[in-house]
Amino acid sequence: MLLCLSSSVSAGWTGISGFIGSGESDWAVADKHWQSEFTHYGLSIEDKTEVDIRVGASAAQFDLRLTQIGNRQNIEKYSGNQYSLYLRWPIELTRTVKWHSDLHFVYHKGDSLGQANDAIIQWNEWVLNLGISVQMGRLSLRPFINLRNLDGDIADTGIRLLKLVNARSSGVIADYTIEPSAFIRLRYIGAENPSIQVSLVRQY
Repeated sequence: MLLCLSSSVSAGWTGISGFIGSGESDWAVADKHWQSEFTHYGLSIEDKTEVDIRVGASAAQFDLRLTQIGNRQNIEKYSGNQYSLYLRWPIELTRTVKWHSDLHFVYHKGDSLGQANDAIIQWNEWVLNLGISVQMGRLSLRPFINLRNLDGDIADTGIRLLKLVNARSSGVIADYTIEPSAFIRLRYIGAENPSIQVSLVRQY
């Protein structure tokens, strides 16, 4: 969401990881502009198919804070769960350079915290990442393009539709090997949807 000392392992990981992260993005909620602040933590597992495509799934807990732009006193808070499925396809171009593409489907559902009206928020995300990784000993760097589509709603006294304002971002993934079957990953996205995530990956 790919590194080790051997070139075969650096094509991608197959195993289990724990992750924690946070991010911000602008949402349109019922035609009004809101800033979302999102934190999450969870576990992910991945396996390899016979055709070299990786299949993964994850589950996480999230906290969400929505602040209306232009009316900073209007704040909504939510807490809930997220679940995702993804496909990843690493292609080796040279011994140290690889092409990566991964497609994710993520579902979120949460309840409001400390609000006058109880509310339920739910949304789906489709995420596509495209990038090139370069292996440099224990370190691997992968700049990538991030494309997202977000669609959902908030149900309280009515139904408020929500969507992402900016669908395209870019970022970089840095993997550092700490032992032959484990590495630490730092994933950073900037521009319109800044976020950071740290993962500890154990391969099997």
